[in-house]
Amino acid sequence: IGLRAVLYTLTGKEIPDAQDYAEPGKTLVLPDSPVVTAANADEWIGRGWGDFEPTPDPCR
Repeated sequence: IGLRAVLYTLTGKEIPDAQDYAEPGKTLVLPDSPVVTAANADEWIGRGWGDFEPTPDPCR
């Protein structure tokens, strides 16, 4: 559900019935992820999500 919500946010889609949290959020420190740039894009072709399409309602 969280990943779908992120994909919706990144693609500009609205999340139905989204609500603010009652408590303040947390800062998450995640491990470094590789960065895909124009210079190294060729090595990443075929290693992505393919034809992934999120479901119409990410909360179900």
